[in-house]
Amino acid sequence: MEPVKNKTEFLPTIKHDDFFDEKDIKEITDEYWKFKKLFSEHFLEVPDENVHINEFQPNGFWHKSHDILRRKTSFEWDLVHLEYEDLTNDPQGVLKDTKQPGGTKEFVDFLHRIKGHFNMKEFFYYVQDKMNKGLSKHCSDFGRVFYYAFYNLNYVFETHTDGRDVKCKRDKRKENFPHYLKPEDWLQEQQYNFTRQGLVNLDVANPTDGTVTFKQTFPYSVNIDMAVELGQMEYLRNAKQTIQFVKGDEPRRFMADITDFTHKIMDEDEYDQIMEHCFDENVFPIESTYGLSLDKILTLDTPGTFYSWDCQRFHKVKPYPDTIDPKRRRLTIHFTCAEE
Repeated sequence: MEPVKNKTEFLPTIKHDDFFDEKDIKEITDEYWKFKKLFSEHFLEVPDENVHINEFQPNGFWHKSHDILRRKTSFEWDLVHLEYEDLTNDPQGVLKDTKQPGGTKEFVDFLHRIKGHFNMKEFFYYVQDKMNKGLSKHCSDFGRVFYYAFYNLNYVFETHTDGRDVKCKRDKRKENFPHYLKPEDWLQEQQYNFTRQGLVNLDVANPTDGTVTFKQTFPYSVNIDMAVELGQMEYLRNAKQTIQFVKGDEPRRFMADITDFTHKIMDEDEYDQIMEHCFDENVFPIESTYGLSLDKILTLDTPGTFYSWDCQRFHKVKPYPDTIDPKRRRLTIHFTCAEE
């Protein structure tokens, strides 16, 4: 297999306000909240209001307990994945102690027990079909939905790309990094052409929440903050060192370059546009924009709104406007598309 090369043309960033109608939104969210209640009260045995699920993948594509990447476009019970926090003993907590029960025998048994009230397999295919039909209304360049997840994120994290994973992402860096890497050290998922990704608003408290996309791109899933040293990224710290671009790094890795890298901090007028509704600039200081320039500011607006960008494009959760409430509503569907 050959390494993925930088593309020369990228899919346009798009936005529409009619991805789902009111009936679709109600059917999907009613089922989502039903599952959350069942999970809280019958699996965790705590009140529903004490649980915050920040990520729920009916077709989960990874678990930390898996030695190798397992991504399936068909349903498998042991690949249902979620990440949650129990706020019972810490009602002000914000993802301090997230847990991931997916893949365990106890969790799979629970999913089978609740099938009379919530059938996970039926729900997975129902939403997948709705997503493919919704995308086909607005574009013809997405291929198919490769995986999707319900996000109810109440925190911000580093600028990143998604899509194609490298198998060495959890390796520690060596002294001569990245020159020691050979293609066989990272090649994975070469059979897929990752196309679009994006979000659909289901139930978002603040319509100015959204995503910032940048003009820069990279063909593998990586994170970037060239204002900090290795290990100082707020979200990743020392995890996934081989996919962190930090201070002192060249904008090249895995035999590919970050396209249109500027080698300077972002222009202040672009930065001010991004931070217009942000209460605290510490969540995304201007120094962290080094190398980046603004593509689009995409807000979630009203339920049913969706936006999408090329999978290789760097992007970041739009910074929050105020102190984060651990129960703050930001329920969206995140999707990634690919062609095989």
